[in-house]
Amino acid sequence: MNKIQIKDKLYDYEIIRKANKNVYIRFKNNAFIVSAPYLVSEEKIKEIFKKDEEKLYKMANPSIKPKLSYQKGIKKNILGKEYTLNYADKTYVKDDVLFLDKNNPKEALLNYVEPLLLDYLKERVYYLYHYTYSGNAVPLVEVKAVKTYYGQYNWKYYTIAFNTILAFAPLELIDYVIIHELCHIQYHNHQKGFYTLLESLLPDYKKLQERLRKEVETL
Repeated sequence: MNKIQIKDKLYDYEIIRKANKNVYIRFKNNAFIVSAPYLVSEEKIKEIFKKDEEKLYKMANPSIKPKLSYQKGIKKNILGKEYTLNYADKTYVKDDVLFLDKNNPKEALLNYVEPLLLDYLKERVYYLYHYTYSGNAVPLVEVKAVKTYYGQYNWKYYTIAFNTILAFAPLELIDYVIIHELCHIQYHNHQKGFYTLLESLLPDYKKLQERLRKEVETL
């Protein structure tokens, strides 16, 4: 195995010669595997590593998002308000303490936040829709506990389904997800026009997208 420096880490890499037209790099078993044409020199491959350093670093160091936390005694942000979690025989709120049904605290937490999030999203989608578009045909809003998306626009039924996990996200990141999905009303796919519209509405959308990826828990 050869060695390559990427940012602050040293990685093994192996070159496999094939009848390719291009160079392909993947990360497997803690090493980079390079599929390269026979005539591409190793120096050229090192140049590709340098050029794609950021992309390859992320490939080797994927962020592991935290699972939803609901342990007794922790602080939990719900739609911009902080609660201390505790367990009890049933779910209820007293002052700034959210008591969760001790028999299934995770389900109790999700069941508590879902209607709160739905009410919040209905109002926020209405406001941001009129900020983005004109007219009165505001999409219907749904909330679902899913693992595959934060928001999903359905053009056939003119609905936007949002992930329950957003109840614990910072409000500016909820706005990002809403505006992202509203842009899909005009552009169903992630084509160039979609990102042009998104950037016109949220010039810092890339930073918000990265924060969403790193900060928001998963189910």
